[in-house]
Amino acid sequence: MPPIPGYAGKILRVNLTTGKTVVQELQRDMAHNFLGGSGFGTKILWDEVGPNVEPFSPDNRLIFAVGPFTGTIYPTAGRYEVIGKSPLTGIYGDANSGGHFAPKLKKAGFDAVIFQGRSQKPVYLWLHDGTPELCDAKQIWNHGTEETEKILREEIGDPQLQSACIGQAGENLVRYAAIMTHGCAAARSGLGALMGFMRLKAIAAQGDIRTSAAQPADFINDALAAQKEVLSNPFTPGLSKYGTAQLVGPMSRVGRFPTKNFQQGHFEYVDDISAEVLVDKHFVRRIACASCPIGCHHIVNVKDGK
Repeated sequence: MPPIPGYAGKILRVNLTTGKTVVQELQRDMAHNFLGGSGFGTKILWDEVGPNVEPFSPDNRLIFAVGPFTGTIYPTAGRYEVIGKSPLTGIYGDANSGGHFAPKLKKAGFDAVIFQGRSQKPVYLWLHDGTPELCDAKQIWNHGTEETEKILREEIGDPQLQSACIGQAGENLVRYAAIMTHGCAAARSGLGALMGFMRLKAIAAQGDIRTSAAQPADFINDALAAQKEVLSNPFTPGLSKYGTAQLVGPMSRVGRFPTKNFQQGHFEYVDDISAEVLVDKHFVRRIACASCPIGCHHIVNVKDGK
C-alpha cells in the first residue's frame, strides 16, 4: 500500500501488563475520516472503552496522537493530543500540548500510540526510527519532570531528545496531574494520573522518518500564507510580547480569573502578577514551540524578593 500523504503510516499498541508492543498499519479510511490527533484518540476510545470501565482500570486506554500537519512547516502545528477516560471526571478526557515532542513522535515513525493495561514496575517507552522499546524506569521514578527529561537525555545519549513525562503528582495518582513536555503541559483531565496508574513514567522519541504532502508545492504555499496571516493578526504581537499572561488582567476584570479553586473570579493582587509586570521585572527570554511563529512561551526569573 502506498504511504498516506501527511502521515507516518503506523499506529503502535502497547500492552503494559504483558510488555508486548504491536505495530499496525494506519488504515486509509481512518486517516481520511478522523484526520489524527483528537480524531484518532476519540475514535479509539469510543470503540475500545465501554461506559462501565473505570478510569483507573487496565481496560482503559491512553492514546497519544498527532495529525497530518505535525512535523511540517505549517504554523502552530507542533502539538500532540492525549485522550483517555479521565481520572478527574470519569468521562471522556483530552489534553494537548505544544513544545517539540509531537514532531519527534511523528519522525520516530508513529501517528498514534495506544497504551492499555498496567505494568508491574515503572517503565518508559523509547521510540526510535520506527522501533519501540519498553525500558525500566527505576532511575527516573520519584523524580520531577525536568530532572526526568535530563536523565533520559543522558541515558539515551541524545541532548535533543524529546519526551512527555509525569512527575510525582502523576505517580501518586493526583487526579488533575499533567503530562509535561519541556515546560509545556497537557494539563486537562488529569491524564498524568492515568500514566501514573499504568506505571508509565515517560515516552521518549527520536528519529528522522519523513512524511510528505500530496501536493508539496501547494502545501508550502498554503503554509506560508497561513504564517503570514498569523503574523498579521492584531492579537499576535501582544501574545508574542506577553505570552498568555496578557489575559490575566482582562480575565480578572470580567470575573473569570480562577481564584481560590474558582470560588472567586477576581484576584485582589492581580496587578502584581500582570503580563506587564512579568515582562518588565522578570523576563529572561522567549521560546517558540515547533513550527510556531508566535513564541508565547516565556522564561521568567524572580531576581529578588520571594
